[in-house]
Amino acid sequence: MKVHTIDLSFQGADGVIAAYLLESGGEAALIETGPGSTLENLLAGIARCGVRLEQITRVFVTHVHLDHAGAAGWWAQRGARVYCHPRARRHLIEPDRLIASARQVYGGEFDRLWGEMLPAPAAQVIALEDGETVRAGVVEVKAIDTPGHARHHHAFAAGGLCFTGDVAGVRLDGQDYLSVASAPPQFELEPYLESVAKLRALNFERLFLPHFGEVRDPAGHLLAYQQRLREVAERA
Repeated sequence: MKVHTIDLSFQGADGVIAAYLLESGGEAALIETGPGSTLENLLAGIARCGVRLEQITRVFVTHVHLDHAGAAGWWAQRGARVYCHPRARRHLIEPDRLIASARQVYGGEFDRLWGEMLPAPAAQVIALEDGETVRAGVVEVKAIDTPGHARHHHAFAAGGLCFTGDVAGVRLDGQDYLSVASAPPQFELEPYLESVAKLRALNFERLFLPHFGEVRDPAGHLLAYQQRLREVAERA
């Protein structure tokens, strides 16, 4: 299995939002799509990896926040299957409520920041339960229910690798500071701590953060993140 990190260059800034392309057994899968506003950057990154769009028939999104799944509907409308948490499925099929909520937050900046979120055909959106697997080439991709950042959150395991979504925090490219990924109103400390402990117990070889990049010391990173979660929650 080969993993490509695709920097989506969100708002022209490198090292902020990543998508991951998995090549295995002659097939390709995408983990995270980024927002609609970075779709062209995503497609260019895939092309640089030497992968044709028609090779990507499986797309995994950790949760439906716009920076992770905003372009999922575009892939589903092309015929790819999109895999997600059971609580996330309806938002991908009918994103109007999600979009309306985000527009209340971002106002006139919404379109510039996030672009278009297309509805995904229901037949193309597959909800995965905790522990359920999907074969992508010769590797099994396993869903891990990891609430805390959001109640509709999965991390995805592939071999000894974990694509964490936001449950393992934010450490931007080239920076040492570890930031808590929190998005009201679904931030819940105790489930969050349990999710991080769940990942620690699985002893992954490497983590891949959407914000941003590869972590080669999963045990140290996750332990530090548990401590940071408690610290930030106490201060808040």
